[in-house]
Amino acid sequence: MNFQGANTELQQVMETLDAGKIAEKFTGPRMKWKFLPPASPHMGGTWERLAALMEVQMIVHSRPLTYIPVDDENEEALTPNHFLLGSSNGQKPEVQTQPEGILMKNN
Repeated sequence: MNFQGANTELQQVMETLDAGKIAEKFTGPRMKWKFLPPASPHMGGTWERLAALMEVQMIVHSRPLTYIPVDDENEEALTPNHFLLGSSNGQKPEVQTQPEGILMKNN
C-alpha cells in the first residue's frame, strides 16, 4: 500500500467535505500523520512481521476441529474462527456503504 498516494487522495476528498466538522468529530490536537521516507521499505519491518503473524494466525484458526462434510458442499467444518470471528474464514459479509453519513459543504 502506498501511503503517500493515499494521503494525496485523502487530501483531494477532504476538499469536498466540511473539514471543520470532520476535524471536530474525529481528530484530537495531538493527531498527526507520519510517513516513512520514500524507497525505504526496510523501515517498516515491524508492520511486515505483524502482517506475517496475522496470516499465520488465520491459517491456524481456519483448521477444522470436526469432520469435513462431504455430502453437502454448503456445509463447512467447525473451526476456531467460528468461535472467534463467526465464520471459518474470518471474513464478515461485505456491507455497502452509503454516502448519506458524509458531511458535505453547503454550496
